[in-house]
Amino acid sequence: MFEFIRKIFKLKKVEQKPLNKITSPPPSPAPSLQKAPSIKSHNLPNYISKTVTPPEQIVDPEIKKLYDEFVLPYKDIFSLHQASKGILNLLELLQKYGHCPSLRLNSKFSNILSPQVEVFSKVSLKEHSINTAREIIKLVNYEIKGDNTLFMPIYITAALGHDIGKVPEFSNSKYYVTADHPIIGANIVRRCFEKSNVSWIEDVVQAIINHHRQSTKTLDRLLVLADQFARGKELIQF
Repeated sequence: MFEFIRKIFKLKKVEQKPLNKITSPPPSPAPSLQKAPSIKSHNLPNYISKTVTPPEQIVDPEIKKLYDEFVLPYKDIFSLHQASKGILNLLELLQKYGHCPSLRLNSKFSNILSPQVEVFSKVSLKEHSINTAREIIKLVNYEIKGDNTLFMPIYITAALGHDIGKVPEFSNSKYYVTADHPIIGANIVRRCFEKSNVSWIEDVVQAIINHHRQSTKTLDRLLVLADQFARGKELIQF
């Protein structure tokens, strides 16, 4: 028995790696994550239209309002980033599939409804995406000093796409798994922008994957906060 314990401690000792000397505690690192797998690995159907609806032809009033509030003021910047088609693709998905609840329950807990869960289940995916986009704009303007106009499309895209993976049609399984929607959503957003040369799309993809995880990256952290602040206002509103 003691020999077995000695072997365990000996094994642990061998596996330890030397630490560099530091003068102050390092920041908590973001969890190590593999790059989001290609959307083809999920066998998701191609929900992205080959043709994009021009902004003036958007019929959904909520999506038109979202475009006018968050995209139109940065229209030239989206164009500069070669992201105009991608953001319109994302808006089109929200228009078509965003009426689903913004909160899906795991099948194990579908019969357990807390007051918070009941409220969030009544908020549509479109409504929550709009709320999160509004909150992230405020956070960016508050935390990042100076002119943020050039970077705003990055934050807007992350906010609008962070929960798109909750759309039931995008899942292969009839059973919802909470951990799946960030991966599915990240792949959907990547597909929206795949025909464009958008340099920051992988940063957005990783932020969507991380939005229920701890991360020290500014985009990831502000997306988490915006999501939480949006939920707080939804509790008050409903």
